Amino acid sequence: MKKLAYRKTWIISLICSVFICFFLICLLELLFMGLILRPSLSKRIGLLGIARHLYIHTEKKLIHFDPECSQYDARLGYRLKPGQCFFENQEYRTFYRINSLGLRDDESSLHKPQIVVLGDSFAMGWGVEQDETFASIIEKKRHSKVLNAGIASYGTARAMRLLDQIDRRALKYVVLQYCLNDFRENEFFHEEGLAFKTMSLQKYEETRLVYMDKRTYFFGNYFLTLIKNFSKSFIKNLHQKNEQLNEADAFLYVLSQNKQLLQNVQLILLELNPFGMLRRTFIDEVKKKVITGYSDATKNMIFIDNVDLTADHFFLLDDHINSSGHDLIARRILEHIE
Repeated sequence: MKKLAYRKTWIISLICSVFICFFLICLLELLFMGLILRPSLSKRIGLLGIARHLYIHTEKKLIHFDPECSQYDARLGYRLKPGQCFFENQEYRTFYRINSLGLRDDESSLHKPQIVVLGDSFAMGWGVEQDETFASIIEKKRHSKVLNAGIASYGTARAMRLLDQIDRRALKYVVLQYCLNDFRENEFFHEEGLAFKTMSLQKYEETRLVYMDKRTYFFGNYFLTLIKNFSKSFIKNLHQKNEQLNEADAFLYVLSQNKQLLQNVQLILLELNPFGMLRRTFIDEVKKKVITGYSDATKNMIFIDNVDLTADHFFLLDDHINSSGHDLIARRILEHIE
């Protein structure tokens, strides 16, 4: 009899514990949902970091997997799709006019540009209108033809491959925007050289489908995403390996293998990273190596390491730069263009 009573008590306790856990998870899920929907409130209560993390990993759309705005490319993995499209996320809805080369610029800019801006989503103008990008601002203020050749997630290796397709007959300046996630691509280039492969059409389609699936919400998605990403980060830190190849070395190697594209051109280098990753030593490392005479392609490189971006220059949830940030970047670049 006592045994039966104990078993009943244990079962009731288990059911109550499960119910309490489920109830707490429901509360947390609703809290996380509210943090994403009200980023200004998240900021006021000091939980913007959590809201931003959840938004980036569960809600944020990527233009390079949007079939209305991008398409597969055998040499570059993908490029923007010529024509027009809208691209939107929670904090913006922007219009893209894309020329025949798959760049976010007009057709006339393809003919003898004097300045070419290379880079990833920061250069492309993720989250801002076309005339608000720092490439467009430079063009308006300097009255020179500027081609915005930034495409989301492109590293230095693909940027150079893209530059090879651009009209360089009147080119005077190349503004090369670097981001910390360029390293992996540059590392692949270091291993494979000029013949390095991006991705097959099948891989591109598979990646796009996986990405779309991750953006499909189900109850508990925010809670599970936090647990999963925390676990991944913990395991990664436990098994972290020392990099064999220095980030600056990988970058400079890509330039040295493409030095014919940079002949008689003034190269301007700046680094732009997601919010929270602003203070890095990459530019300083590149400077040191260039001073020692690393390559003819880099000996006259101009470095911009004082952009001084603050939280006000970024969107709240999205880790990209807003229009005020683009204006500041344009002013810093113009200081170095005659």
